[in-house]
Amino acid sequence: MIFLALGSNLRGPWGPPAATLDHAVAALEAEGVGVVARSRWYRSAPYGGVAAGEFVNGVVAVATHRPPEALMRLCHRIERAAGRARGVRWGSRTLDIDLVAYHDVAINPARRRLRRWRSSGRVPLTVPHPDMAARAFVLVPLAEVAPGWHHPVTGLTADAMLRRLRRGGEGRILEPV
Repeated sequence: MIFLALGSNLRGPWGPPAATLDHAVAALEAEGVGVVARSRWYRSAPYGGVAAGEFVNGVVAVATHRPPEALMRLCHRIERAAGRARGVRWGSRTLDIDLVAYHDVAINPARRRLRRWRSSGRVPLTVPHPDMAARAFVLVPLAEVAPGWHHPVTGLTADAMLRRLRRGGEGRILEPV
């Protein structure tokens, strides 16, 4: 399975956050990315200590023949169409789409190359998403759409990662939308 995490906390050209997420899912489908399952949208607390206001987050399981890098380019194009302006890390945004997992593939860039990419302002694709285990706003909807999925590196399910996560704090789920 391929999983994408979506989030928004700003009104954009497609409307308020939940409408923006709905429109982003439709945009993926219009580009030939099949949506196999979709979680509910959840209100969540900001993560990273920068963004102002609550987010709306969710996860979709998708099917596509696009390789991971091409799928991310498509996601970035959809983000830009939604008015996403990259700037402050973990800041407020009209739309964020992260590639959480791509089948059982693990893509981890070499450390020596990572320094060069960071200095250039480009961050290389890392799959599974390196911060997913620390984010309730990813794990709760992921467990909803794929309770039997196992992380290809750790072997843990989303439920197991969620149990390890500290209760409360940043990125906590507040309620379904």
